[in-house]
Amino acid sequence: MEKILKGAGVSPKVAYEAPDEEAIFSLVSAGFGVAFVAVTDALKKLSVRTLRIDGVHANCTLYMAHNVNRYLPPAAIRFMNHIKLCSKQGLIAEFKR
Repeated sequence: MEKILKGAGVSPKVAYEAPDEEAIFSLVSAGFGVAFVAVTDALKKLSVRTLRIDGVHANCTLYMAHNVNRYLPPAAIRFMNHIKLCSKQGLIAEFKR
């Protein structure tokens, strides 16, 4: 996000960094500034104002994880296979093991 802001000529003054969305939402809700976050249902539960920013595209890395020593339901296996297929077709970024 800092790269996007700098590209737009904005130099943010970062006062806090938080390890997860819940901490970010708590800081913003308590009046400690603003944050760039993905849209989630958790935002609806807070007393914060959200603004949509058009024309900005940011990428993030998502991870899928499961315990190899535990049973994996068929629906989860199908979902993983679907993600792998989308990756092979170039619809999403490369799927790595």
